[in-house]
Amino acid sequence: MDIELAEPIDRLRLPLIETGNKGRLEELNRTPAESFLIDETVQQPGSKVLFGELRERLDSWAALNFPKSKITDEELKAALPQGVYTRRGTANKLYVENLSLVTLPPPAPDNQPQDSSYAQAC
Repeated sequence: MDIELAEPIDRLRLPLIETGNKGRLEELNRTPAESFLIDETVQQPGSKVLFGELRERLDSWAALNFPKSKITDEELKAALPQGVYTRRGTANKLYVENLSLVTLPPPAPDNQPQDSSYAQAC
């Protein structure tokens, strides 16, 4: 059975078409854990964060964005992007490597004086 097969034809070399509708559908199909990782973390090689800190941040984020959902540790681990992984570190604590939490800038100070004489002058 020495038969020569034709070259396989596939779609791997065709460009993907990105549309607004496709992007919205991708957002709607995300799990709460995937949405959290996109909103609150950034992939950064060499960085690491305690899994407990990530979990606390997830719980506070989920209370605001997905109050009825229960996200398990396994779902969170499964949603980690490629190249991000968990590993035990010192004192047997679980770390998430190549990921860091997004830090929000502190709120801008209010430039208006707080005394009542300012409010009466306006």
